[in-house]
Amino acid sequence: MSIQMDRVHTLAAAKSPPQVSGVNGQAFLQHLQNGGTARVIEKPTSPKHTQSQPLPAMTLVIWYNSNCDPIRLTHEISTFPLQLSHYPSVVSNLELTPASYIDAYNCTTGHWEQHMITTVRTIESEQRLLYKLRKSLLAGLADDECRGLAEELALQLKRSVSKSAKVPSAKRFYLSEGYPAHVCIPSPMSYTVPTQMIPYPCYCSGMNPQSPVVPPTPLYSPDAPSTSRTSFPQHRRHPPLKRWPNDYTVSEIAAGFRAMDAMVARSPTATQKMGFERVFGGRYVKSTVCRCGS
Repeated sequence: MSIQMDRVHTLAAAKSPPQVSGVNGQAFLQHLQNGGTARVIEKPTSPKHTQSQPLPAMTLVIWYNSNCDPIRLTHEISTFPLQLSHYPSVVSNLELTPASYIDAYNCTTGHWEQHMITTVRTIESEQRLLYKLRKSLLAGLADDECRGLAEELALQLKRSVSKSAKVPSAKRFYLSEGYPAHVCIPSPMSYTVPTQMIPYPCYCSGMNPQSPVVPPTPLYSPDAPSTSRTSFPQHRRHPPLKRWPNDYTVSEIAAGFRAMDAMVARSPTATQKMGFERVFGGRYVKSTVCRCGS
């Protein structure tokens, strides 16, 4: 009999301590002071309390009848993407059924598309969604029957333009107001020859060597030092390796214009067009060159 009692006491001592759930701090401390032990189980906080930031919102602009102002409803977006069936109050008040069709404006294509209330749409925060109710699949509202449609379409265009302006193009560059004029890019095929080693003027592509202003000069001069670099290869116009001016950086543009100005200064008959084609090897467009050099 004593052995059975000892076994009962042993099993009672092996039991886990009682679990205390939902007690306040004072009662829990009093429980510990009385020699008790406990394990506190924390209940998860309601999602309503964990949301420190408001949900993103959207605006539904709905034309329900001809020659009437639209309904503008603002709703919080709880789930992505969007389905009108997730908003039963809107569906019931508009008397829509699962078989109803509704016109939805696609801001990307600029066309109206026929959706159902279960159609899934990918939207963004603070977006305005344009809808037109249809009597049937073949009968809907014309654009001239919807008041304020032109203003809403203008807002759609303004939003798309501002969105594209936030993403800078990788090939777009800007010149600051304090940057020096005449900025261009040297061609990777350009040749560098010391001035004292060239006893004759440099002829650019398109120049006439028999010009009456500059008499022809022999290509060989006995006073010139004997070196393999004295011969200057005749320039041949080659297709541009880069597109002007989008593929050039600001530093390349500056170096190119300096090289072009130096080339024009060495030859009195050289023009900006000749210097541009010599440096860049591309077609000269005055409006583009002047805009980059200004």
